[in-house]
Amino acid sequence: MHNPVSVAKRLRWRLELLGLHCVMALFAALPLDRASALGGRLLRHLGPRLAVNRVAQANLRLVLPELDQRERSRLLAAMWENLGRTAAEYPHLKDIVSGADRRVALDLHPSFQARLDGGGAMIVASAHFANWEVMHLAAGAAGLDVVTVVRQPNNPLVQRPLEAWRSVTGGQRVPKGREAGRATLKALQSGKTLAILIDQKLREGIEATFFGLPAMTSAAPAQLALHTGCPLFPAKLERLGNARFRLTVAAPILPAEGLHRNEAIAAATQALNDQLESWIRAKPEDWLWLHRRWPRQLYEEGAHGATDLSER
Repeated sequence: MHNPVSVAKRLRWRLELLGLHCVMALFAALPLDRASALGGRLLRHLGPRLAVNRVAQANLRLVLPELDQRERSRLLAAMWENLGRTAAEYPHLKDIVSGADRRVALDLHPSFQARLDGGGAMIVASAHFANWEVMHLAAGAAGLDVVTVVRQPNNPLVQRPLEAWRSVTGGQRVPKGREAGRATLKALQSGKTLAILIDQKLREGIEATFFGLPAMTSAAPAQLALHTGCPLFPAKLERLGNARFRLTVAAPILPAEGLHRNEAIAAATQALNDQLESWIRAKPEDWLWLHRRWPRQLYEEGAHGATDLSER
């Protein structure tokens, strides 16, 4: 049984939707590169002043303790700039699609390219790098039929405009939850490509390590790869400046030999986390540091000044 939505929450949702339309109308009225630059400048200055920036600060203290305050501030300002650019690029996703050949460089592992040329289902796992929506664009430009698992927005009224912007990327989006398992398995059995982001905190999944700390991680990519025999490729998107990107697809993660099924799933999931961590360490400003990725007690025990995050 669903809990009734309060009048105050409904009003807040409507105000958020109105604000979204106003801001996006401004960005849509500008050329793509100018909109991206404006969004980046705005959030570079406003983002560090928002309460959620404390989550990002706590994450950096927890997993990159070698950074001093000046380095953390510089990194997070760059992260906010990337997020502002990402937001401003939503009403221009169609422009990025039409110019994908000059806006999205591809660095594809030979195994991925061979699969691309020969056809057949595959699984691509990534994280919230750069403008993660652009990964769909690159896939569409390459001729892939992609099914993507997405998280629904907290405000349900935002879903319709969000889907309208995303729809220009082609493919199908499946919301996380009960239906996702059946839909993703059906997609792979139909020869489609499954794309999934695995960097958010989960209450379920399996406990792997991420930056050397325990982190519940989705085992779905590894489970599906083992069940279907489809190759599992890690991927990242990198912002090259303005609204230009590079999509990198690395070598496939192969199932370890001689392990029982659950052990093989755990090993592949850990390998995915290790690859994502390596990419984040190389360019941390491209990753979205705003998720409470690690267990509450780690923030309480190890992140100075982050204790108040545990109850949020």
